[in-house]
Amino acid sequence: MFLVFLLMSFLFWLLINLSKVSTSVARFDLTYYNLPHSKVIQNAPLKYLKLELKAKGFKFLSYQLNREPLRINLDHIRHLKGGKYYYLPNNYLRELQAQLTADVELISVVNDTIFLDLTITATKKVKITPKLDITFKTGYNFAKPIKITPDSVEIQGPKAWLDTIKTVETEALNLENLSENINQELALKIIQDDKFKYENTQVHIKIEVEKFTETDLTTSFSVINLPNNYQISTIPQEVTIKYQVSLANFKKVTASMFIVQCDFALSEKEHLNYLIPQVVTQPDFVTMVQVLPGKIEYLLKK
Repeated sequence: MFLVFLLMSFLFWLLINLSKVSTSVARFDLTYYNLPHSKVIQNAPLKYLKLELKAKGFKFLSYQLNREPLRINLDHIRHLKGGKYYYLPNNYLRELQAQLTADVELISVVNDTIFLDLTITATKKVKITPKLDITFKTGYNFAKPIKITPDSVEIQGPKAWLDTIKTVETEALNLENLSENINQELALKIIQDDKFKYENTQVHIKIEVEKFTETDLTTSFSVINLPNNYQISTIPQEVTIKYQVSLANFKKVTASMFIVQCDFALSEKEHLNYLIPQVVTQPDFVTMVQVLPGKIEYLLKK
């Protein structure tokens, strides 16, 4: 019985004190709006304000349990220097008071200044680089170059940071023993920061695969940059070109599609006693091109 009366006494005392008007400090989280055009907040500003309030104890208790964040109007900021700005909350007590209930009186703001770092926003178009790890099934290879749509992305954000961004990678895509075409969406690796806005966050990747075969053909070659009044005899006079080609394009390949040259000036510059055959023209649908032999013996006559 004694404990019951003690508890009731405490409750009555608490209710009496909570109903009294008093002055105290309450903490409010902050949100910011009306950011100046073409500006963005570079570093996180002050996250909360301490307000000196006059209200009943019940109100202070409710603020501890649930309170709406205060909205700071950045139309009122003042320039300090460079990208530094500041806001004086005590100059806008009426605006802050309007965000509180009518039974609460705002006396002052304990934090007398809010500092902000603002920077200029810019827009930049950046190339997209696919991050791929591909291995093919034996006999298969690319039928066409990999197609990324779109091949670039527009980013909006702080100019100083954008200047350092040269490319945007996709998420990693690992393909093993590939023998079929790939058509799929691939996410971009974006900066997880509200200061950056991306035109799109995904790209479409298209990989066309074909079965290839290895074959070869024989063709002649020419010698360029030969000194005036000199004649040259080469051993051999023809070379073999080994290459890979898809089965669909196999019959299209002819020897005339390959142009092979030996640069005499290059051999002299490198002090070589032989010529190096190089393919300077080839069909765009063949791969893994190799010239045999890799060295051409020669006789020079004046």
